[in-house]
Amino acid sequence: MKNVLLIVTGASPQVLTETLFALYQHGKPMPTDGLFEQGHLAKLIADYQLPNENIWLMEDDKGQPINDAKSEIEQTYMADFITRKVFELTNKNDISIHASIAGGCKTMAFYLGYAMSLLGREQDSLSHVFVNDEFEFVKDIETA
Repeated sequence: MKNVLLIVTGASPQVLTETLFALYQHGKPMPTDGLFEQGHLAKLIADYQLPNENIWLMEDDKGQPINDAKSEIEQTYMADFITRKVFELTNKNDISIHASIAGGCKTMAFYLGYAMSLLGREQDSLSHVFVNDEFEFVKDIETA
């Protein structure tokens, strides 16, 4: 079975590494899909030889990226996009989804949690992690 990490991120993408750490600490399967390609996460992927296949940017009904869902229509697009992705993934019986609602704005987390509560299956899971204040809004960290 393929393990998929489904996560929403915003200004604090550190929730992704904290979620990966929590999965590891609790002996849960590491995702085999859904990670980023650039920056410090690329180093994490390379160091631990993690797979990397899919990153989705939220889009409107014309396929244009949504930069910041401030309007009612953009919120609708965001809700539709998240629900559609959860629907697509939960229709694949050969995958197990771990959805993290720790990142993104509260609305994104709500949409993901709600979609998972409606569409999630027995093999799927949902979590939330906290990022320590000292790491939450770090823009760049010097590496040795």
